[in-house]
Amino acid sequence: MASLRQQYSHYPIPQTGSTTLTVRTTLRHFNTWGSYFYHFELASSTPAGTVCAFQTSTNLVNWNTLFTLTNNGSVCDYNNNYAQSRARFYRLQPQ
Repeated sequence: MASLRQQYSHYPIPQTGSTTLTVRTTLRHFNTWGSYFYHFELASSTPAGTVCAFQTSTNLVNWNTLFTLTNNGSVCDYNNNYAQSRARFYRLQPQ
């Protein structure tokens, strides 16, 4: 019987196959009547280890990368406390 140390020497177990990377997004918008919060989630099911860019656009043509993430099946939180544009789009783009 293998010792406990031998059994768990490879912890954490690397992810294989497809996993889902989730970005929970909170946008806070201010106007003359106060502030409003908008919440949504973006998820990407890609092979483990895939780098994904979290991108934003105001016109669906030109995209700007806010940050990149490596898909390890985790959840990431993104908060924008000063969302100012009326129309803004978000996406997770595999690189």
